[in-house]
Amino acid sequence: MHFSGMSEEKYFEANLEFYKPIVANRCQWKNHPLGVEIYVKKKDAEFWPHLLKDKSLEKLNTVTTDWNHYVDSEEEEEKETGFDW
Repeated sequence: MHFSGMSEEKYFEANLEFYKPIVANRCQWKNHPLGVEIYVKKKDAEFWPHLLKDKSLEKLNTVTTDWNHYVDSEEEEEKETGFDW
């Protein structure tokens, strides 16, 4: 997933390579004052041990999990809600 944008006249860009394939047309995003929130729809409902292909990038505090929107892999097919914005 690639996205870029401007904030306070500064250019930001991110390239995220997920652990496994996603369904791009089912993903959503929203801008917030302190960052971007992204809903990622996995292609297959299998367990991922981490979000990104390169797990070390998750430790940079640039990618975090919103546990309020987390869906357990066993419940994933039952509950498809996306974001409540």
